[in-house]
Amino acid sequence: HATELFPHAVIPRSGAIAALEQRHDEALGSIVVTTSLGNSSLADFVQEGGVDAALILRHGKIVFEKYCGMRAVDSHIWWSVSKTIAAVLVAILEERKLIDVRRNIGFYIPELKGSGFEAVAVLDLLDMASGINALEADDPAAYRDPRSAFGKFEASLGIQPRAQDSPGSPYHYMHQLQRARPPGCAFEYTSVNTFVLGWLVEKLTDLPLHEVIRGEIWRKIGAQND
Repeated sequence: HATELFPHAVIPRSGAIAALEQRHDEALGSIVVTTSLGNSSLADFVQEGGVDAALILRHGKIVFEKYCGMRAVDSHIWWSVSKTIAAVLVAILEERKLIDVRRNIGFYIPELKGSGFEAVAVLDLLDMASGINALEADDPAAYRDPRSAFGKFEASLGIQPRAQDSPGSPYHYMHQLQRARPPGCAFEYTSVNTFVLGWLVEKLTDLPLHEVIRGEIWRKIGAQND
């Protein structure tokens, strides 16, 4: 029910569906994996480890497929899978000579001048090494404290409840963020970097991000669904 709760965009499919051949390899489910739950078979871990679904492709064929916390017909919220999509779009634009990833993001997005992002190279954003003081996984308060820097970011997106001092727009909020360290020094995972990369794609294409995803990726890969 995520689309009933959160702001979202539909990315339409088009063209012929690229069907994937089913060639299940039952031996894969017997592989022993070591996790925080101890040693178990891959099949048991997928079933018991809180995994929504798992699918393994080998040479373009489906060799392992399990659905536990969802059905095969359900659409799963992308969450951080969208980070790879943003990076692919930046790579496409770089190949077309529209982006030099060594340039600072402030060169491409003038609205970020004066912020901590201004002198951060696009490459450092791609490497999760912006140094911006809005930690996600490394900050215990990120997901539960609406006053944290990351909590305010999620509130600006409509993912978390808004507080009285919540930013009105994630675009405006990016200008408020400053750096905790110089860029390029440390890997620090945070979705604010991906948001800025998405903004960069929007700036250079003059289109909303979901429209660029549709035009450059989704309509070309033979997806079965929107």
